Amino acid sequence: MKNAKINLIFLVVILILATFSIFTYAQEFHWRCMIPTTGGWEEPQWYVLAEEIKNATDGKLIIDVYIPGEHPYKLADTLKAVSTGEAEICGIIPGYVSGIEPGLTVLDLPLLIPGGNFEIYKELFEKFQKGYFKKILEKWNSKEIISTLMSGQNYYLKEGWIENSESLKGKKIRSWSAEVTNFIKLMNGIPVTIAFNENYTALQTGLLDGTTTNFLAAYKANLFDQCKHVVMAQVSFSSIIYLVNIDAWNKLPKNLQEIVENIFESKRELWETANFKEAGEVLQLAFLTKGIEARGIPVAYRNELTEGAYEAIWKPWIEKAGKSGEEAFNEVVKILKQLGYDVPLE
Repeated sequence: MKNAKINLIFLVVILILATFSIFTYAQEFHWRCMIPTTGGWEEPQWYVLAEEIKNATDGKLIIDVYIPGEHPYKLADTLKAVSTGEAEICGIIPGYVSGIEPGLTVLDLPLLIPGGNFEIYKELFEKFQKGYFKKILEKWNSKEIISTLMSGQNYYLKEGWIENSESLKGKKIRSWSAEVTNFIKLMNGIPVTIAFNENYTALQTGLLDGTTTNFLAAYKANLFDQCKHVVMAQVSFSSIIYLVNIDAWNKLPKNLQEIVENIFESKRELWETANFKEAGEVLQLAFLTKGIEARGIPVAYRNELTEGAYEAIWKPWIEKAGKSGEEAFNEVVKILKQLGYDVPLE
């Protein structure tokens, strides 16, 4: 009798587990992916990626992609949106969330990456993504799933060039983060913080005398209609880090997690380099079709700006980012010095 009772309990447990397994296997998951900007390299790629994931999971995971205008989130809102689960996936641009999470902007600090070297930025980003950034994102109930590394930040002026400390005096230049604001002030310009999609009108109406963004974004937003003077400064880099909500991720069965991770990892190198490569291609087109002129910042003036960067930009960021931010900054400096670069810290 006792054995019969044990067998019955065992059978019930097996049935419950089997029912749960069938339910889990049959369950469909719908995720919403919020892209922070429109017109970027990764926008059309997301639709392709969503279809690939749908097919690879036999329709078990469906990702609906939304671009600005189709979703309600401003660039500064995306980190909170993915943290709370309002959206399962959100793309964040570190500079736009530096007010609530400055730690994510350590690699975006103007003049920190020497000579505007994309390969150094990429190497550092990949290292920090596995460590420092991962810890920060865990606090926000999220994890990085794939990232787009953008080409360097340049300056686009309606008139003149950036040649010395007098060049931007009295000129209103678009800013999009506290760190960029401090850099424009270091150059004696007047920072004006506006959204990226307001760039064209602001330049057209005289609210701005110049703006800053990466080259591909400037080209696709037709900013060269207003700004023919391109200052190839590459003073900093940035990224779009696509995050997935941890709770949503944990609800996926392990087999689906593995499929999704493998797909994203297979795309990682492409996503990290495509924007930078395409920027080089459209630069040639811009000369031929947009009538732009381009110059760099003179080496002597760039060195002068770099000498002043610690007090004007980096130190205020360290104070805002706290102890962990200071440790991350020091790690970047250590790596750069190992690579043979001098980083002025006074």
